[in-house]
Amino acid sequence: MLNTVTGLAPNKITTLDPDTLLGQECELQDLDYSAYPNTPLSNTNVKYMRVRASGTILANQHLIWVSGYEGLRVQTGGLAALPVGVAPPWTASIATGSHFLMIRQGMGKVITDGAGALAVGDVLVTAASGKVKIQEPTTATGTLATVQINSRVGRCRAALAATADLAGRAYIDCTEN
Repeated sequence: MLNTVTGLAPNKITTLDPDTLLGQECELQDLDYSAYPNTPLSNTNVKYMRVRASGTILANQHLIWVSGYEGLRVQTGGLAALPVGVAPPWTASIATGSHFLMIRQGMGKVITDGAGALAVGDVLVTAASGKVKIQEPTTATGTLATVQINSRVGRCRAALAATADLAGRAYIDCTEN
């Protein structure tokens, strides 16, 4: 089956400057891009956006816009951040200034902070250093709940133990930020 691609077709390149593709979105099949042949991971498509790294980014970290460069440059997000995507799982590290396809919506992997076990269907919110954690219940004042609604990364699709730095499958949805 051929990948469905929109927005990143080769004929979109009009100069030798690769920055002309920054901010472009595409939709590709959910495949394992770390090895050839690419095996399907699910029967769904994943929405990506081409962006530039501002700082070293590791696989599966949640990302935020760099101030003044929204839609173009990203950096690793922190606790209570407004996530805009997740780094792809098929690359171990993305160097500062490198272009890459950030996952905006669809199946991918995230890294846990280890604060608690994750079950299938749990809502995932941002944690420190680009990691995620389970959404906590509403507090008496509602403050924490509001922050966590805004910092939602997606939903867990594979149970994970309460161990820091585990990478697990999740449905990522960062299209609102």
